[in-house]
Amino acid sequence: MRLRATRLGVLAAVTGLLLACGGDDGDGDGAAGKGGSGGSGKCPIDACGGDPAGTWKVNNLCVSDEQKLFAATVNQAACSSALQSVDNVSGSGEYKLGADKNAMSTIVVSGTGKFSFTDGCVKALGIGQTAATDCAKIEGEFKKESAVKSVTCAAAGSNCDCTITSDISLAGNGSYTVSGNQVTVNGLTSPFCVEGNTLELQATRSGTTLLFTLSK
Repeated sequence: MRLRATRLGVLAAVTGLLLACGGDDGDGDGAAGKGGSGGSGKCPIDACGGDPAGTWKVNNLCVSDEQKLFAATVNQAACSSALQSVDNVSGSGEYKLGADKNAMSTIVVSGTGKFSFTDGCVKALGIGQTAATDCAKIEGEFKKESAVKSVTCAAAGSNCDCTITSDISLAGNGSYTVSGNQVTVNGLTSPFCVEGNTLELQATRSGTTLLFTLSK
């Protein structure tokens, strides 16, 4: 069975993001204008730099293309159309940048995806032959995923429709350096802006821009 080897967890594509938050691997949105007001959109940042040292609590997450980000959660080609919609994407936890140049994250990114699995997708995942017949088995396999908080699946015609809510831990630690308006954590660089007690930190994954807004 190949299910456990796929990236099934919602938002698994950004696991480890904050401690490896640079390295644009897609079409970024640039750094023009002020962003971070929440919800989907361009999520731009005015990378003003500043002193990022301190303990910061996530209070907002902007994702430029939630659909594109969630589409990477099931990485079988036969499942490329499985994702139908996404909702309730949010970030929580703390990000600590110490005066000793060590970084530590307790960030959790949460979200809900609605999927419709076809026979071809189910076969590619190695679960069974027919999505509707094996729907209970699909739900059971998702429940085994450590990142999945809740999942409900039901047969819908010849397909199996699932609603999956997941909490992805981005906990970790590493070292960081600051140069101008860029912070480099474990060798990867990201633009940032500190204004008063607010830190904005931008990253790009799977061609999707993510902008974290944190406060002291």
